[in-house]
Amino acid sequence: MEVAAGVIAAEQVISTTLEGGIVAGVALAQPTQPLKATFTGFASSPDNDGLDSLQRSAHTITVLNGKAYIFGGTTPGGDYASNDIHIVTLPDPSPASNKEYQCIPPLSAQENGQLPPKMANHTACAIGDVILFYGGTENPSGFVEGVWEFDTKTLRWTKGGEQEAGGAVPPTRHSHNAVVHQDAMIIHGGVSAKEEPLNDAWIFYTPFQGWTEMPSPPVSAQQSSLAVVDDVLYLIEHSTSHIDTIHRLQLKVRDSVWQTITLPSSPEQPIPESRTGSQLIPISTGHGRNYILQLFGVKHTPLETLSSEQAYLSDMWTLQLPSSSTSVTKLKDSTRETLNFFSGEFSWGKVEVVARDQEVASEGKSLPGPLAHFAVSSIDDKTVLLWGGVDATGKTVGDGWLLKLE
Repeated sequence: MEVAAGVIAAEQVISTTLEGGIVAGVALAQPTQPLKATFTGFASSPDNDGLDSLQRSAHTITVLNGKAYIFGGTTPGGDYASNDIHIVTLPDPSPASNKEYQCIPPLSAQENGQLPPKMANHTACAIGDVILFYGGTENPSGFVEGVWEFDTKTLRWTKGGEQEAGGAVPPTRHSHNAVVHQDAMIIHGGVSAKEEPLNDAWIFYTPFQGWTEMPSPPVSAQQSSLAVVDDVLYLIEHSTSHIDTIHRLQLKVRDSVWQTITLPSSPEQPIPESRTGSQLIPISTGHGRNYILQLFGVKHTPLETLSSEQAYLSDMWTLQLPSSSTSVTKLKDSTRETLNFFSGEFSWGKVEVVARDQEVASEGKSLPGPLAHFAVSSIDDKTVLLWGGVDATGKTVGDGWLLKLE
């Protein structure tokens, strides 16, 4: 009996091991894309051509400590928005919470100090409790100089980032990109004061308010998008018909150089069209699984086929990035590759939008629809806030949307 019991036990171990291996193999073979997304209307601004209208484009929105800070841009009438900061409190799951709104006029941190001009086509980055605004065009004309810093605790402005004796600063610009890495802001590209495209990259260190030029990426000086994930700077170029390459720079490696990665493309593996007026933002679905999300925009048209018609896009795509080095997901991806399963690294997936039944936002819309020149900011690893922009009819809108990805 003991021998028979031992044989039965051994068979059970073998069976369990085989079943576990089959289940694990099936799990590892499951694709990591597409992601699913839901939109929820957050707020809506009524029709208003005034300078304080929250219907705007070419503006910025920055989420910090549960509040969204909206600044700059142009209004439906084509005027520059005021230099007030608009603060909207984000939804709170607690029953007692209210969606508070404040409009903060510009106040300097120094007596008789400078105040920011009205601006559009600028960028905004949050470091600590401070929002850094850089670049852009200024009303009535000209370019915004220096780095404007708004302290969200004191609600006061200071100006920094200007040239000191012998110190280098980047040329003024608009329509550029800016991202944050630790306590520094990185900028790239844009259009110069001479209306010439730029392809330089600079880093602004907030502790000592100084600029340092970085290696220029191997791209043509046209439209591009930036994101930072796990100490790596990623750049997507929008100069060809489709986004089939990505460039990356290791930010913590001395003398790092740009690397160019060709992205897989086939009828079974489609890739997104290049676009302008769009946004790129990093997201994570947890356990070290990282993506960058490409949102909406206007279809890029090569110069040789340029037409007066603009094709506004409503699609969203995620590009899967390498998993965080110490994560469970990294181990799973390594196992996938060992077993000849595709890990999905550096591949595109088209986001599937889950429709909602109720009408939200303005005009009964349940989705933002085709949109460009809007503002976006992360709320958490997989929740994004969008505000404003220009829709496919050319109308400047004032809707806020919460986008959740799974």
